[in-house]
Amino acid sequence: MKRRMNKRMAAATLAGAMVLSMNGMAWADPATDSAPTTDTEVSTQNLVIKKKILKDENVYVPKADFEFGVIPSTEQTGLKDEEGNALKSPENGVMILNRNITSTPGADDIGKKEVIVGSTEISIDATKFEHPGVYRYEIKEVKPADITNGVGYTDEVKYFDVYIEYDENGSLVAKYYTCVTADDSKVKDDGIFENTYKKDTEEVDGGLHDLTITKTVEGNQADRKREFNFSITISGEEEEQYYLEIINSNDESEAPLTLVSGTTVGITLAHNDSAVIHGLDSNDTYVITEEDLSSENYTTSYNVNNGSDIEVVIDKMARGEMGDTDKSVNFVNEKNVTTPTGIAMTFAPYVLLVAAAGGLGAVVLGKKKREDDEI
Repeated sequence: MKRRMNKRMAAATLAGAMVLSMNGMAWADPATDSAPTTDTEVSTQNLVIKKKILKDENVYVPKADFEFGVIPSTEQTGLKDEEGNALKSPENGVMILNRNITSTPGADDIGKKEVIVGSTEISIDATKFEHPGVYRYEIKEVKPADITNGVGYTDEVKYFDVYIEYDENGSLVAKYYTCVTADDSKVKDDGIFENTYKKDTEEVDGGLHDLTITKTVEGNQADRKREFNFSITISGEEEEQYYLEIINSNDESEAPLTLVSGTTVGITLAHNDSAVIHGLDSNDTYVITEEDLSSENYTTSYNVNNGSDIEVVIDKMARGEMGDTDKSVNFVNEKNVTTPTGIAMTFAPYVLLVAAAGGLGAVVLGKKKREDDEI
């Protein structure tokens, strides 16, 4: 009898504990009147904030730092302070472990349209909270005063909600958190902030441009099969990288190259070949130098955008700033030899004498043949 009574008391105690547990968590999600079971327990992991670059396949991600900030908002379950105002989320209740995410270009960038360049974490300090409730914080990207050219910065806001409750010892603890969108507090967010780094087109308001170098060979003595040597230097943000493609006269691509800001690379171009450098922003500068062939009687000149920007310049070095549009630089090598007309005049009398002799011989032979026929 005593053993049966102990079992009944144990069952009742367990049921009571379950009820108390459910009641103790019911405040946490007023919209559903139950605990946010789909949210993340604080003891499990911190919220991870990620930076994603949306880009073109033929550009590297930028060399840039992206900074994030946390702004306390209003407590979401209607708590009020002593003066009857909506209770604010406490300062430093939520913090970013590392405010900056650094984007660094790498070989794996090419061929991808999306790249996660880094991440940081959000931490919660439960000692900053004095009451149970659901406390909201806004997470934003901080646009720097010194922006990285070509990057499209985001003004997106994400809402980070922290669920504070009493534990079994009567102490306030952070039990759950959730990251939601700005538009709907019930739509979970993945914590990813996106920035663009794309070419400026009619469809996309991007900040990047292409620099095209073309080769033309002219003149009656110019070798159109010859490959001419060029050196190219692109200068932009430190450690910035650019993707270079060479397209020959048959529209076939050759092995691409990577240019690093401030360094010089060499390429060769033949007649009607071109080199396209992707991913330049408006402040990037270029220096393109062709080998000196004056000793071989070649004249080297260039023009920019088919002469619309810069008329023909007799020089083997072109330099300038990229500006706000695509740009093309056409190098022309010309080599001519003038045929001395006096040589033809000197031989002309002899040519006429030879022709006259040939004609006289034909007449004599023809007459003799007729006489032979008559005999």
